[in-house]
Amino acid sequence: MPGTFTVHLPIKSYLKKYLIKKYGTSYKISSNSLLGIFLIEILDKQYRKEHRQIKEKNYYPIIIPKVIVEKVGFDFPTSKMRRFELMIKQLFRNELDSHVDIAINAELYVNINDKKYKLDVMKAIKQYLEFYDITEDELRLDSLYRDYKRIKNEIGHKKVS
Repeated sequence: MPGTFTVHLPIKSYLKKYLIKKYGTSYKISSNSLLGIFLIEILDKQYRKEHRQIKEKNYYPIIIPKVIVEKVGFDFPTSKMRRFELMIKQLFRNELDSHVDIAINAELYVNINDKKYKLDVMKAIKQYLEFYDITEDELRLDSLYRDYKRIKNEIGHKKVS
């Protein structure tokens, strides 16, 4: 795209899948979305040639329009790259919790081997992960279940079993 600058931000593989499903193979910064507003806030005009040790080999391309580059900058310092990943992780988890809550409260059903089953927490989490094509190797189902259960119990919802 003419007049744009692209930055490839490192991110865990499951979060990359989430972003691709939600925003496409890249994201063009815009002040009309929560993600765009967050990214604009963490951009920096001062370029630092940091020695960035990035273990994760997955990157998500962020396209920065020329007008934003001129006003705000184009660099994401390493500490702000970590903030980006934490924010995306939190968005992912919040959407997962909402999905599970809606599925359980609406008494939704799922078809498994031509049989209808009422969605429970584990099935709802599994359905969410399947939608984003996230594997057990990337994110463990039982860990998500324990996190969901812990959060719901902490905020005073009925005991999750």
